[in-house]
Amino acid sequence: MDHNFIIWMGDLNYRIQTSVDFSTEIIKALADLYQFNKLLQHDQLQQQQKRGEAFTHFKEPPIDFKPTYKFDPSTNSWDSSEKNRAPAWCDRILYYCDDMSYIKNLSYLSHPEMIISDHKPVSATFELQVKVVVPDREKQTIDEISFKLDKLYNETLPQVELNSYEFKFEKVKFMVERTQVLKVRNIGHRPVQLGFKPTPDKQDRISKPWLSIRPDKALILTSEEVSINLTVNIDSDHVTSFNKRTDSLDDILVLNLEGGKDIFISVSGDLLSTCFGSSLETLIHVHTYVREVPTGQLLDLSMSSSWEEYDSQALSVRKAPPPLDIPKELYRLVQYLLDHGLNATALFTDGGLSSEREKIRDTLDTGGEELVGSVYSVAAVLLTFLRSLEDPVVPRSVHQRCMDASNNPTLCRQVLLQMAEVHRRCFVFIVTFLKKLLEHSQENKMDAKVLASIFGEVLMNSTREEKLSRNKKTLSQINKKKMTFLYQFLANDLTVNYK
Repeated sequence: MDHNFIIWMGDLNYRIQTSVDFSTEIIKALADLYQFNKLLQHDQLQQQQKRGEAFTHFKEPPIDFKPTYKFDPSTNSWDSSEKNRAPAWCDRILYYCDDMSYIKNLSYLSHPEMIISDHKPVSATFELQVKVVVPDREKQTIDEISFKLDKLYNETLPQVELNSYEFKFEKVKFMVERTQVLKVRNIGHRPVQLGFKPTPDKQDRISKPWLSIRPDKALILTSEEVSINLTVNIDSDHVTSFNKRTDSLDDILVLNLEGGKDIFISVSGDLLSTCFGSSLETLIHVHTYVREVPTGQLLDLSMSSSWEEYDSQALSVRKAPPPLDIPKELYRLVQYLLDHGLNATALFTDGGLSSEREKIRDTLDTGGEELVGSVYSVAAVLLTFLRSLEDPVVPRSVHQRCMDASNNPTLCRQVLLQMAEVHRRCFVFIVTFLKKLLEHSQENKMDAKVLASIFGEVLMNSTREEKLSRNKKTLSQINKKKMTFLYQFLANDLTVNYK
């Protein structure tokens, strides 16, 4: 042998030989009575050593402990499974020295207090006499061993390769999904379990609410690859926060490799300016279209706290025209439906085509001359426009009063008169439009209750947080009151006349 000292240890899997006259039950009984000498006469390792078949130059310290296998997991009880394994000294420590006078065994123990396995670990203590240590060789040997251990350790760690660590979504549009693919390849030597970690700054979510990750967990076998879709979608619930710059298209994702390190992935981008998610007050002050207005000016408008002061300054300093009566976007959508959709059935339930809805939204934001699409697509965009407003047509500040007054037409009209001017004008404009639809009910099959049900919830839209905090029964009761409030205006002449 090439070494002065060798310690050979591990689960060598040698057993106590059973027979008709030497059964598992006899072995268990002898072990419990500490009759180790009788058991060792049947030990396969010692039998092979005596015959010169294995470990002929190795010695083993005297065994003075119970067999180390097999136990019921988490106990000190012998195996009680159906297989009823016989006890055995599977776990052994052998030693070799080219001069046995240089090695002395001090202890050889089992550790029955360790119950995490069906084996009991063993340990041994030796006293070695080393002839000489050559410092240079010692350092070289330590370096070599350290290098091998580091290499072995690194090979056991999960290792992956990503196609990118940064994903940029440019010119994102409202309600248009954009997807990029994160590809993760396993370049290590064992399967990798990965998953995205939630973080406290995102309320324990793995991503911001406008970003979805599918799948968010995966098991990748060696040399295989998984594709993960990162999808951005700025919808009605989130567009206002982007318009007001309280949120931005930026996120840091934490990809965790089980048993390994965390990988940080950057998601960024920009949202094109849009009228969706703005306030009515902002929109009536934008005489052109939002994509033509500098971003800073739009932000100033959305952050204004006093519209009277803003209008006064605009007229005196910038000679700006007075605000519009209602947003031009709302006017264009309703006018198109008045011109083309009065006789259409299922006008607000069909939904139209996704491609047409996108073009219509672009036209409202960029100022295209004509709305192109079916009346169903235009109707769907109208509902989206109303639903996405920063503060709905019927302001949230009077929602409770609306619901309290919903059964009394006179009180409903009083609530209308309490609204801010632009909200009141828009409400009257929409009610007038809905009444016009009802004049054609014989053709379009609409009735006041259906329209009130659809538009009541939209004109008095609750915040996403309010919806999530209420149970289904409460939401149903609230929506019924909203419907009743609007129905009073459709069934009675309660509105204020505007040109």
